[in-house]
Amino acid sequence: MENIFIIYIAIGIIFFATTIGGRIVSERGLKTLTDEQRGKLLNDFSKFRIYNLAALLGLIMIYVGFNYYQASLDKPILKMDVTLLYFILLGIYIVVTNVISFLKLKGADVTPEYKKSVYMATGLKVFGLLIVMAGVFIAFSQG
Repeated sequence: MENIFIIYIAIGIIFFATTIGGRIVSERGLKTLTDEQRGKLLNDFSKFRIYNLAALLGLIMIYVGFNYYQASLDKPILKMDVTLLYFILLGIYIVVTNVISFLKLKGADVTPEYKKSVYMATGLKVFGLLIVMAGVFIAFSQG
């Protein structure tokens, strides 16, 4: 097995572990809220989750459509690989949605323990995504 495959396996394990770890931290944070606080929080974020999902689906559709369109051309429009551009846009999307979530959470009536757990869970998940993105950049640099 080549060293690069070991790196990819390690990246996958780290991503999986940070995602699961973030979820565990998040669930523990939810336990610090009352039923009323959980319900209000769910209600406060309902439209945001819908718009968030729509933006993500739009990003994916643009990636697929542009990739298909560029493949049909004799000379590509972008000198950059479309997948690399997608990961850059995905990173921007993640930063923007997290900033909006943190701003909404700042004004929410929740316990400080819950806020701390959200920040910690987000940190774990973002760390995992950064590791995956580093793996993508390694893959692109390999040829």
